[in-house]
Amino acid sequence: MVSAQAARGVLHSRGLLAAASFALGVLLQTYMAFVPLGLQAARRRLQFRGPDRGEHRRPGGALRNFNGGAGIAPLRPKTAPAAPAVPPFVLAEGGLMAMVNVASLYDGNIVPTAHRGKKLVLELGANTIYTVKGTARAPVRGPEERALKAKDIFVLSFEPLLNKYIQNLEQVTAWNEEGQLGQYMPDGRGIILPFAVGPDEGLASFGVSSVSGCSSLQEFSAGQKQFAHARNQKKAAQFFSTCAHAKVKRTVPVVTLKTVLGWVGGADVTYAKIDIQGMDYAAIASAGDQVKRLQRVMFESPINTHFNSNVPSCQESMENMKKLGFRLGTQKEVEPWAPLKGAFGTPLIYNGSGVTCQSNVAEADQFWVRVDLVA
Repeated sequence: MVSAQAARGVLHSRGLLAAASFALGVLLQTYMAFVPLGLQAARRRLQFRGPDRGEHRRPGGALRNFNGGAGIAPLRPKTAPAAPAVPPFVLAEGGLMAMVNVASLYDGNIVPTAHRGKKLVLELGANTIYTVKGTARAPVRGPEERALKAKDIFVLSFEPLLNKYIQNLEQVTAWNEEGQLGQYMPDGRGIILPFAVGPDEGLASFGVSSVSGCSSLQEFSAGQKQFAHARNQKKAAQFFSTCAHAKVKRTVPVVTLKTVLGWVGGADVTYAKIDIQGMDYAAIASAGDQVKRLQRVMFESPINTHFNSNVPSCQESMENMKKLGFRLGTQKEVEPWAPLKGAFGTPLIYNGSGVTCQSNVAEADQFWVRVDLVA
């Protein structure tokens, strides 16, 4: 028989084993609970460790150490839901195009709320010479600038040449502040966009001339030249040889005028100033059934010198504008908006100007108003 003392020893040993087993179970449960947290911490540490600590990233973003062992994929930061997928860039004729935000929309309208209700001025082909921006800033020299001096205008301008577009942007913010996207006029009274305006939307080849103001969506017509109007024949020929050729081709985004008018809500265009080298009438016609929203239009047309192919003649443009519901403006109607003697050496055709499509000049601007517009 087992003595009482021996029995007590066995019971004691069994108690110790049970306690040890219970303690081991607790330790295992605790370990299993903290392993995921440890792995997450390890991932975070690896995510911020660089090549100087023995790791490098694969092209796909995973980590791999220099000994060849696979590392732990880094945790990606949480971001806002992605917008509909669009390519961030396009490889096109002339180089690389980027998808960037160029203007803000306010309830679908490009005109900020504070400036709605003002006279809307549309400028196609700003370049940097005789711009609406420059006219509005210059000292008042006559009645032709009074309307543009008014504080109640908002200008929507277009310039597809990127360097000219950049030159026109307003630099009105402090070094550490971001201003209004595309700001063209002081106090936010204008936006400039790096688009061309034409009859077909999409990406198009844009011929950049040595003379930037001669750049165009239209093909150049180097063979068609007449200099009978020129006082200096040699100088005229030299100008034509540089202006009527594309030095380089670039790809630019093109929108129709109908699309543009959709960006300004239901507002009418008080005045449209257009100088886009042979595309003037095509841009006007691209407004489609919304062309009636243009109250006053000034655009350029060739007379003796044709820099571009497939461009309506001066007389053809006049007939086309009449069909669209326009008439030539009178002196009284022109004065608030454009110089009566023409701008930058280009004479102006209006009702009573004395300049016609038969005048001995290279080209002329035409000033038109809606037939039902009250002066």
